[in-house]
Amino acid sequence: MSALNILALAAIISAFAFFMITLAWAERQTRSLHASQQPAEARASVQAARPQRA
Repeated sequence: MSALNILALAAIISAFAFFMITLAWAERQTRSLHASQQPAEARASVQAARPQRA
């Protein structure tokens, strides 16, 4: 393997590792939301427009 191939492989592995670490961080941020930070309930107008489930 030439030095350029090794460098390219290292860059690909580093990019993948960075992506996975970022993904893990984002999941941890999402899971650690407190009750006050939960998404708001849909407004009454939105709920009225939704079909009713049987």
